[in-house]
Amino acid sequence: MTIYRNESYEIFWDNELGWAFKAKGKKSEIDWQSSVMDSSPFELGHVISSIRYKYLPNEVPNNEDIWQVKDASQTIYSLSEALAGIHLQNKSIDELMIEAATLKEANDPIILALQKLLTTRLLWWMNKFGCIATKSEYMTMSNIITQAKLFEWVFEFQIAIQTERDQVHIRGGAPVKIDSNFRQPDGSGTTSLEEFSRWINDNINNGKIKFVRNISGNNEPLNMQGALWLIAEKQLQNGKIFRRCGNSWIPCMSLVEIKDIGLESEYICSERCSSWSTYYA
Repeated sequence: MTIYRNESYEIFWDNELGWAFKAKGKKSEIDWQSSVMDSSPFELGHVISSIRYKYLPNEVPNNEDIWQVKDASQTIYSLSEALAGIHLQNKSIDELMIEAATLKEANDPIILALQKLLTTRLLWWMNKFGCIATKSEYMTMSNIITQAKLFEWVFEFQIAIQTERDQVHIRGGAPVKIDSNFRQPDGSGTTSLEEFSRWINDNINNGKIKFVRNISGNNEPLNMQGALWLIAEKQLQNGKIFRRCGNSWIPCMSLVEIKDIGLESEYICSERCSSWSTYYA
């Protein structure tokens, strides 16, 4: 099966469906088996995880204008200020994200902040990899949030694996079973690594049933969603682990593969991010 993407994407307001993304520029084929795509499912999950756990930029003069919101009274809030009271809401952050995706003229600083984060980070992912929808030309924000939340489990699972390996490394000697509880992606509690593994396998299998077809003994994705499930399965089977880029000033949303477990050196995705991080150190 051939999967396509467009040159870029932009956000617009759909009067019936809320905020949505549409394609711009020429369409081209995606080589989903390329190493460039290795981190794609994890980075999509990271978008939601980063918002859920308020992974926000350090506020410095060079970027504060980008990461501010203004309500109807022209009061300016930093993202951290706007999201400070989110735990006091009667709605879950998942409900608030969908509200942000379907409300055109918001005044609540929390919704404004979520809209800015969702728009910025989802557009970043789509412009890097393409559109997760069946068609590469259009997707609503609420739909991509729903899909990305499934990959949030994948992202958090490999974080749990990293935590376990780091503990084994610290203890030294032969690998031992770590009896630890790991955070569930939705923040509702903790779970064992074994139970987490079962959930991940179920999610991957469900994704493959819906979006992958076996043709002549080969798994072929029907669309980007199918490709992401196949990529996630392959990377987890190969034991690949990804860590956030060390540049927290934007913050950079790219993930960097960890090749030496236990090494504490800072992982930077590019020379640009390295110079940015060093400048503000």
